[in-house]
Order: sequence, then structure tokens, then C-alpha cells
Amino acid sequence: MGLALLLGGAGCQQGQETKTISFRLTPFELAQRLGLDVTEQTDRYVEMKNATNRVIIFIHDGGRVFVNQTPVGSTGPVIHANGTIYVPEILESTIRPHLKSQYTPPQVQQQPKWTPPAAPPKTGGLIVIDAGHGGKDPGAISYLGYYEKGVTLRIASKLAAILKARGYQVKLIRDSDVFIDKYERAEIANRMNPDLFVSIHCDANEKRSIHGYSVWVSRSSSQASRRTAALIETAMTRTGLSSRGVREADYVVLANTNCPAVLVECGHLSNPKEAAQLYDGNYQDRIAAAIADGIVEAMKKL
Repeated sequence: MGLALLLGGAGCQQGQETKTISFRLTPFELAQRLGLDVTEQTDRYVEMKNATNRVIIFIHDGGRVFVNQTPVGSTGPVIHANGTIYVPEILESTIRPHLKSQYTPPQVQQQPKWTPPAAPPKTGGLIVIDAGHGGKDPGAISYLGYYEKGVTLRIASKLAAILKARGYQVKLIRDSDVFIDKYERAEIANRMNPDLFVSIHCDANEKRSIHGYSVWVSRSSSQASRRTAALIETAMTRTGLSSRGVREADYVVLANTNCPAVLVECGHLSNPKEAAQLYDGNYQDRIAAAIADGIVEAMKKL
């Protein structure tokens, strides 16, 4: 819309030059040119904003323009026509130099030292989990009266589920309350030809004050077995559990398996505190997750 106002001073001499000011913009059109939005309009002022700027245009006689609270000039003459406000087109060039750019250059940060990406889990590797005892062999009897065989099966099952979720093949020597001879357990594992064998047990001692978990390998174990035991022990220690370290003993399931093999004693059922903890499902989850973390690290190196 082309609107114009002819300005001439009162009592001016005939033939005096007449100045023409063009009104071509509504506040909304002006805001659009400036990358702003009209957020408020009254009969006294118009407010325009974006993320970094706030412009106030007072639309009355003697009105001024403020950009980010700083006066930058006069609004000039304003026309009200058919309910619409028109402001001088020159306001665009008045306001624009004072606007802050919406672009914020990224801060220069020191680049972190490059480290190679972690090796992905060895998916497809087979892990055999052996829940100790079972059936007519109850294992240790806890301070609270329950049997070791139930706790080992629950922890072994939780451990298997975690490892499967991480992409590994997992087989359980037993998945129910059945008796399997310890020599047969080793034979079953050898027939499966796994990458790793892990046996789950709970400890007991005549002295009820003895507590903590331990990880075992056979005396003639391979470096892979010892490395796996150390990684499991480290992962379990990070949970805050009390460690009795990595130990050696020629348990049948360790000495008679053909692959890297470890046995985890998850705590002492003879200790009143650990007997209560080992019966708790959340505590079992915590132990299973820690053993799984150690196994995952070990599988990267097998």
C-alpha cells in the first residue's frame, strides 16, 4: 500500500519545498524484514522480539524507538488508516544497525585427547554358566536356613539374561533344581566348546565374621582364565562389595574344563549380613551385573 504525507510548516512561504515521506510498512511487515516478531501492540507502542533483541516503537507524537533498551532515534510520523498502523519505511535502516546477531559463534574448546573407540563385544561367543549344586546336593546352608543351590541358580539365571541382552550366546549347565555331578558338569561344558566357563557358588565358614566374595582359578589355569578372574574381581569391587581376591584351587569344574574357566564365590552364607543380602533379589541383580561387566571385558580379549 502506498501512502504519503505531505509536510509543510505553518505560514511557510509560497513555493517552499514540500517534503514527502513514504509510509509503506505495517509494524508486522517491518518486524518481518528485521527478523523479529510482533509480540505486543497497543495504541501507544509496538513491541518486537526475537531470541536476542527487543525493539519498542512508540507510535505517538514525539515517540522514540528503543533497541535493547537503548534509544536509537525518533519514530517519525505515523498514519492510522482504517484501523491499521503504518510507520515510515526508514525505520528499518534506523533499527537494523543496532540489532544483535542471533548467531552465536561456538566457543573454542580444547579438543580432548583422542582415544581409540572401545572394542565391540565379541558377539557370537559362547559362555557357559554353571549354577553350583542342585537337587539332592543343597550346597551350604545359610545363617537364615536357606540353601546355596537356590541362590546360585537365581544369580546364574540373572547373569545369563544380562549376557544374552549384550549379544552373547549363553548356556546354563542347569536351569532348574536338579542334581548334576561335578565331573559331568565339566564334560557338558567341554562338549559345548565354549569361549568361557563361569561357575557360580556361595561360600561358608565356621567363623561367622568371615565375609566377602572371591574369584577362583585352577593352579594350572591359563593366562586367559587368570585375566578373566581379575577382570571379574575388579568389576565386583567397583560395586562396593567386599573382596577376598583372586585365589587358586583345583576344583573339578575348573581343572577339567578345556576352555578359560573361573569360579565365583558370591559371598558368605555363614555371615548374617551377607546371608540376608544374598537372599535379596536386588542384591542378586547387583552381583550378576558386576560379574557380567567383568565377563564382557574378558571376552574382548579372548
